[in-house]
Amino acid sequence: MTEAEWLADQHPVAWWEPLKGKVSERKHRLYVCGCCRILHPRLSAPAIRALDVAERYADGLLGWGELAAAEHKTARGLTPDAERASLFACWALHPHAGKGSGYAVCSIEPGEAVAHARLVRDIFGNPFRPVIVDPRWLTSTVVSLARTIYEDRAFDRLPILADALEEAGCDDADLLAHCRGDGPHVRGCWVVDLVLGRV
Repeated sequence: MTEAEWLADQHPVAWWEPLKGKVSERKHRLYVCGCCRILHPRLSAPAIRALDVAERYADGLLGWGELAAAEHKTARGLTPDAERASLFACWALHPHAGKGSGYAVCSIEPGEAVAHARLVRDIFGNPFRPVIVDPRWLTSTVVSLARTIYEDRAFDRLPILADALEEAGCDDADLLAHCRGDGPHVRGCWVVDLVLGRV
């Protein structure tokens, strides 16, 4: 697959081809959480709690036992006609994050492919043009902004982060354009992760 094909392709399975072997468990899990939050904005309270647990586990803030307990509780509450948001939330808690993201990709309905493609590009960036951060870009202002954006889900501040990066000497067009783009952006956004040193 070429870069042009990857950027244009709307087939969910094809997106993963250039990402094979380059995606962490954390990124897989955050992708499923992002799908749930973006595609299902009116989440039930149990689904939100499940996603919060999954994200905290992804960042090493919770242990395996807490993840397993949340998965059991969420799955037990599902009914045969459960809302898709609840299924996504359950997949986010899956012990094997890669399978969870696989379920999310396979469940894409007509009309959702573009949204999924944007989330894939938000979280994983462009695998054909990996960006290497220059330590000089990581000023206290840049790092503080990125941390706040991540922790508060304040993705509307990404253009401010772009300005701070430019002031620090960053001239990477792809990185700056991503910050100033329309999104959507979720936890796991490749620029924020790059600044914070997360994979």
